[in-house]
Amino acid sequence: MAKVRNTSLSATQRAARDAAAWHGGWLAVVGLAALAVPPPSDGTLMTLALGLAALPGLVGLLLLRFPGRIDAVLLVLWALCAGAAVMLTGGLTGPFALWSVTPLAAGIVLGGQRR
Repeated sequence: MAKVRNTSLSATQRAARDAAAWHGGWLAVVGLAALAVPPPSDGTLMTLALGLAALPGLVGLLLLRFPGRIDAVLLVLWALCAGAAVMLTGGLTGPFALWSVTPLAAGIVLGGQRR
């Protein structure tokens, strides 16, 4: 008789999987925005800002490999990258001003209530 493997995930693994999926979605949206929005003639700062905004999404995919280990580092990365992207595009009056709250959204996704 064949053994049945228990493939159910623990709560930590499910939370890490969901957070990694959210980060992957963020990475996809920023990537599509970079492709869809034509850069201005001097688009180097905008391109750099989009790259910085995508970086936490890319690193967030590591949650699948290291669940529960990189949460704090990832939150700091979200804050630094979002702040830099906002400042590169004109600060709180620029087009990326709303991205100032992305570290808050990342904190909620990474389990802010569990801390």
